[in-house]
Amino acid sequence: VESSPSSSSSSSSASSSSDDHRHDVRSSSPSLLRPGVRHRVELSLALPESDVNRMAGIFSVRVDLLSPDGTVLASSDRSTMLPHESSFVGNARRTALLVPMLLGAIPEARTVTVGVADNYVEWGDMPLAAVAVRLISPSGSTSAVQVLAAEVTIGKEPNAVQRIMREWFYACGLAGTAFFMMWYGTVGFVAFVLWRRRRRRQRSRHDSR
Repeated sequence: VESSPSSSSSSSSASSSSDDHRHDVRSSSPSLLRPGVRHRVELSLALPESDVNRMAGIFSVRVDLLSPDGTVLASSDRSTMLPHESSFVGNARRTALLVPMLLGAIPEARTVTVGVADNYVEWGDMPLAAVAVRLISPSGSTSAVQVLAAEVTIGKEPNAVQRIMREWFYACGLAGTAFFMMWYGTVGFVAFVLWRRRRRRQRSRHDSR
């Protein structure tokens, strides 16, 4: 990924052009996706926690899905920024991760995920061959947004249940934990009641003798 004050671009296509400073890695396979199947495309950016990125604020992300001949199949323009956190939370997080950061196991960067396309369907005559990404800095900015790494994720579009679990992950986790606790508690209570009844019956039989 290269950056410039106006834009930075990276792509998954095989040729490179020195005029627009774009690096392309084009796929050699005839098709990257299964035709007729709905897919979800997401872009993940690893942004260093630098003063440049903090001063950049909100910047635009333009993503183009390209065919083998360079035809734009779909485009997306989204805005994002380096996640904000207070100085207290930031210092606490860095203190907790101090040793891994010093060893280089964890970079001083934050990952932001940008949704590119929902329900994208590929057809056989126009397969997806490349993904071009441009980061456009806000007007008046004198420096480009700094990026450590970028990753494009393409997966099958989730169904309604999977979407709810994705969007409400912690709520679903809490609800699932509460459900299983109630279930095991109910089963345990019923088992205890049955055990008590059995003990009473055994005692009554013993006393009758």
